[in-house]
Amino acid sequence: MRNLPVGDTILRAWGFAGRRVVPLLGVSWLAAGFYGLVVAYFLTRLSGAMLVWPRPDAGSFNNFALFYLFCLVIVTAFTNAAMAVPMTREALEPGGEWKTAYFVIARREWVLFVNLLLLYVIVIGMVSAIAFAGSVGIAVSLPMIGHDGVWQGIALGPVMSGALVFIAIATGLFLATRFGFFLAPIAVADPPARVLQAWSLSSGNFWRLLAIGLSLFVPVIVLALLVGWASVGSSFGDAVKALFTGSHDKTPLFQMIQYHTGAIAAVWAGALLVLNAIFAGASASAYEQVEHGVVSEPTREYSTLAEPAYAMAAPTALHLAPEEKPRVEPQFANVESVPALENPAPVEASVAPEVPEEAPEKDIEAPVPEAKASVLEDAVKAEAAIGSPDAEQPTAAEEAETPAIAMPEEEPLAAHKDTLPEMDPLSHAAPAAPDPSGVPPATPLPSFVKAQPSPANEPSEAA
Repeated sequence: MRNLPVGDTILRAWGFAGRRVVPLLGVSWLAAGFYGLVVAYFLTRLSGAMLVWPRPDAGSFNNFALFYLFCLVIVTAFTNAAMAVPMTREALEPGGEWKTAYFVIARREWVLFVNLLLLYVIVIGMVSAIAFAGSVGIAVSLPMIGHDGVWQGIALGPVMSGALVFIAIATGLFLATRFGFFLAPIAVADPPARVLQAWSLSSGNFWRLLAIGLSLFVPVIVLALLVGWASVGSSFGDAVKALFTGSHDKTPLFQMIQYHTGAIAAVWAGALLVLNAIFAGASASAYEQVEHGVVSEPTREYSTLAEPAYAMAAPTALHLAPEEKPRVEPQFANVESVPALENPAPVEASVAPEVPEEAPEKDIEAPVPEAKASVLEDAVKAEAAIGSPDAEQPTAAEEAETPAIAMPEEEPLAAHKDTLPEMDPLSHAAPAAPDPSGVPPATPLPSFVKAQPSPANEPSEAA
């Protein structure tokens, strides 16, 4: 399993969300607006149900509020699927056509929606089971310890409750990371999405994926809380205090929700949009590295020009002085290559006299006479002198000493005048033999003159 680079994946996620702002907004603003309206409606209903009498115990909801909370979970999963599929497709296949408005619920979105619901059921079910089992265990064990749950001067109740909360949160993070990190890329690239396939892809990289998820999730949540605090005002502090204290009275929390439903819904919708954008970049990059082995290293640019490589070139001994470098002979196909020594010692080479091979008798040529050889040498020297104008020209004495070459005398053409036939000056061919009938040949008409048929009583011009 390939190890994921944490820092590079985080940078790619934020870089993708920053560079592709306009395309990401085009495919998500309709879904975010739908989510904000539906969340505002259900938050109003939930807060109204929790403000009626009788109030439930601390940390619990009455029947009506529990139903509205369940509806919020379903709407969140639905909108998350509608946003995650186009954003992840943009991350896996960048450069597509920009969309001004996009809100599509097709096969991939429905499959991802069902798997997200299954993920929520697994995570919430396991966390609730741990919390319930832990609370029962704490309630049973504290009376058995005695002394009001104090041991060695340490109150064990808060310690056990803190450990239970830590275990529940750790379990939820583990399940959400292993099952949910690769759900969107699988739904886009390899449908249908399956939580078991996401579990297998995240094997061996849990801590890296957890670090990536927390580094992306925590800043967005902190930013959303700051924006909510700025939009709600002073009632935000009272609501947080009522939420994290053990008091049964949660009236300040639900009053804040009732009075500022629109602002809270808008902050939730914006946070969901930003989270889907950055998680699309992170999950797509991690999916390409884990599933397809794409290495996320910076690309190196190579020059298109390269030095020509010669087949007969051989490396020289760089450790020797220039005057001591051995001569490298060309290596041919039928010669075994000998590896070069690191420190070659000087070897005295003795050159054996070359023995000419005896050629067969049929290839032996007759010796050239000395006179002809000297004539050939003089002709070669003359040709070389003509080809190179800078060469030294022979002196007059040398030209006088050079014997003249006797050329064979040509027989004059006039001696054969009587034997040569007369030639036609135009066609340069011998005249044809005379016609024995004695009729002069007809003169042919030019090609551009058309012969007109003559009357029967007039002789034709040709005749």
